[in-house]
Amino acid sequence: MVFATYVFGMTSVVLLRRSSATNGKDTNLKLPQTATEWLVLAFTNSRFIGWGWERPMTRLAETRGAFLWRFAKDLVGALVALDACHAYFASNAWFSTDAPVHGIRLATLPIWEQAANALVWGVYAYVLWFLPYTILALVTVATRICGPEDYPVLCAPFSEAYSVSRFWGKVWHQSHRNIYLALGDAICNFLWGRQYRPLAAKYVKVATAFGISAVVHAAGSLALRPHPVTGTRECSGALLFFVLQAIGVAFENAVCDQLRLRAPRWMGYVWVLVWGCSTLVLSGWLDEMVSRQSIAPADSAFLHIARTLRLF
Repeated sequence: MVFATYVFGMTSVVLLRRSSATNGKDTNLKLPQTATEWLVLAFTNSRFIGWGWERPMTRLAETRGAFLWRFAKDLVGALVALDACHAYFASNAWFSTDAPVHGIRLATLPIWEQAANALVWGVYAYVLWFLPYTILALVTVATRICGPEDYPVLCAPFSEAYSVSRFWGKVWHQSHRNIYLALGDAICNFLWGRQYRPLAAKYVKVATAFGISAVVHAAGSLALRPHPVTGTRECSGALLFFVLQAIGVAFENAVCDQLRLRAPRWMGYVWVLVWGCSTLVLSGWLDEMVSRQSIAPADSAFLHIARTLRLF
């Protein structure tokens, strides 16, 4: 992991230096030193690797007390959501019996259960990412190690997710968004120099961002334990899932933007929900993760209390 982070940092700096030089900018980046700094930041900075290229540090019009209160409410909500997910996993036979281990794929279940399982897992993944950031913010701001301005809002509310493009570009966490787009810029500069072709460049950036995401998540899949029956390490599900997301964004651009089609916002929500759940099912990524126990078994506090009360 350390080596992969170092290589990613060095590769990013090389491409970004080339991109900046093509645009006539002097970035004054020193390759080994910058890559080493990124490596250190990856393990010591609560605001992730390369954050200086992600979000400008703008001071929020918010007091420390208001910030802590807002994040405390977010923490409670995240813990409740996490417990609800654990309750669902424990009560759902497909999750609780490790059905994928025995060859029972998610796609073979009733369609309503496919959608429910995919949706709950999506919430679970979001909460697992959101919790560490929230806890770090509360601890470091409360102890005055950091200020409220050091923890910007990383994602828009779910009300903004009325297209696949907006979901991935605004609602899902944006901790690596700009670095991926910068790499896309570097590729565009390599292909066309300063004579950008706006539409082609847009698709190149989309393909680059989702391509990197696919590789990163596939590496995570390979790091999981082998399949308990076959002994294999699969990563095709992660690769296919993110390739499908790039196709979904391209489809939206072709149908909506180029044909100038407009639809009610509620149809957008339905479209995003259907697309997200169906691609998670069809790619087989969730089957891979459950069969190799990436979802840690944990009892639900709510179910534990309910069982205890039935004893009396």
